[in-house]
Amino acid sequence: MKKIGYIALCLFFAGLTDAAAGVDRFTASDPTDGVLGHMDFDSSVFNSSGIQFIDNNLMLALDFTNPTNLTHLTTIGPSGSGTYFNFSGVGLPTVWAGFGQQGGTGIADEVVIVTGAGGFGDPSNLILGNGEGNNLFSDVTWTASTVAAVPEPGTSAMLLAGLGLLGWHARRRKNLSS
Repeated sequence: MKKIGYIALCLFFAGLTDAAAGVDRFTASDPTDGVLGHMDFDSSVFNSSGIQFIDNNLMLALDFTNPTNLTHLTTIGPSGSGTYFNFSGVGLPTVWAGFGQQGGTGIADEVVIVTGAGGFGDPSNLILGNGEGNNLFSDVTWTASTVAAVPEPGTSAMLLAGLGLLGWHARRRKNLSS
């Protein structure tokens, strides 16, 4: 019986720790066109190692809209491409540069972070492909924020299963002691 109680406690705490994970959102905006879109990453992929490359396969979501032709992109780009972030250990990481295609499926609908006049580590331009050539948004500002993570259905189920097992175990112990 002690094993069941132990397993229930493990399930319970596993559900709690998974549900507590945060999401870091990186939003790109242009002074003329406003918000262009954002990329979401699980906050646990970042460490305090300074410049860090995060592959697209670690991205949770991407959502960009080209304001000039209203092309809406939500497809994460291919593995092997990704984004460089600068994490100094204070606050949230900042977008440092892009490598390859962050989102979309090809030239006709790509999202690419292009470094600005300052070179690598100066991501002041964002290119959104629209199938007719690329639109260049200059002076793009990247802001980082944390959004509440929405637990996966499996996480909630595991949490409820752990609570149920704890309740069942407590009730059984009470009945056995009576």
